Amino acid sequence: MMAAHAADPLVMLYDPRPPLLDVQDGKLVGEMGVRAQRALAASGLRYQLKPAPVQRQLSMIEHGTVPVCAVGRVHNEERARIGVFSSPFFVSRRYVALVRDGFRKEERAPRLLDWAAAPEARWGVKSGFHYSDYVRRQLRIARAHVLGFSRDNEDFVALLGAGRIDFVLMHEDEAELSLRGLPAPVTDVRIVQLADLAEGEMRYFYCNRHVPPATLQQINQAIARALKP
Repeated sequence: MMAAHAADPLVMLYDPRPPLLDVQDGKLVGEMGVRAQRALAASGLRYQLKPAPVQRQLSMIEHGTVPVCAVGRVHNEERARIGVFSSPFFVSRRYVALVRDGFRKEERAPRLLDWAAAPEARWGVKSGFHYSDYVRRQLRIARAHVLGFSRDNEDFVALLGAGRIDFVLMHEDEAELSLRGLPAPVTDVRIVQLADLAEGEMRYFYCNRHVPPATLQQINQAIARALKP
């Protein structure tokens, strides 16, 4: 099966998430996108960029019959059982909480587990979004009250302002952009740094098992060569 598709460009799936990742003029751009683009260019591989929501990406990696990779996915145990990861090529900014203004405002240096375990806390999540292993463990331990929505980041700000949820996790740059993008200053939503989420997350090319090991090796060598510290 690998040989049958050897002449085809490798499909590279991406989920547009400015300012982190997008495509302009056929190239990946954004804070993470430029590093992915440098690695792909250095690899010498023929590839085709194709937009797809995260859930669609994961489905194609698990069930697809041709070689395909997703750009910038986070490693977790469930995904590692299904597909294969490249070397890391980017460290995203840390998670922060966007919080309804009246929720636990007096707390200093809160932890995710404490908030998630609070009986009154309603944690908003984007449907189909996959967090890191650490965050997923906190969810299980806390038995958190999770509400899923098929919404954009800016919509979650509106849900917080309307009091329908109490907090949502976003990467720091996305949280800042979500607040800046609103037509008027937001006074009923705030950004809170969580003490146990001080580090960013490694990002990888996440590929299905139809991608030949030699191709993944090319990608890893390109990451090492083109993205030296």
